[in-house]
Amino acid sequence: MKTIGSAMQTALASSHVQFIAFIECDFLSGVQRYTTCGYSLNWNGYSWLGLGGIVSISEIKETAELEAVGVKLEISGAPLATLSLALQEKPQGRSAKIWFAVFDSDTGLLVGSPMAEYVGRMDTLSIARGDSSCTIAVNVESRMSDFARPAAGRLTD
Repeated sequence: MKTIGSAMQTALASSHVQFIAFIECDFLSGVQRYTTCGYSLNWNGYSWLGLGGIVSISEIKETAELEAVGVKLEISGAPLATLSLALQEKPQGRSAKIWFAVFDSDTGLLVGSPMAEYVGRMDTLSIARGDSSCTIAVNVESRMSDFARPAAGRLTD
């Protein structure tokens, strides 16, 4: 069960609310931290690269059933220089985390503390290349998907 702090509850009750997301992906080349804010922010002791509207997050679903639900993270309009970096990555099984926060655009500050929304493991990475830019997408699977895999135990001497 998720709890929302009092500062965030007050902000959510106002007439204008701006949400931003913090995305942390643990790639082989190092941990990458992004935010959906239009500019870079410092939070939790790290600098988060502001990607603005070029990053999208698919709907995060929660069900009452015991099932694994995935999320798709996508960066569109990325420069072709990032294409070579993406081709070198093998993200399968590495962690990804998403936090949501309420942002006060008047002061440029976060309202309350961001709320952890999704923790999972990256699965497949797909790339669509255009003339001058590319779209990079990664599927993030819930840790619940591990329960669907058969056990690899062997009963031998």
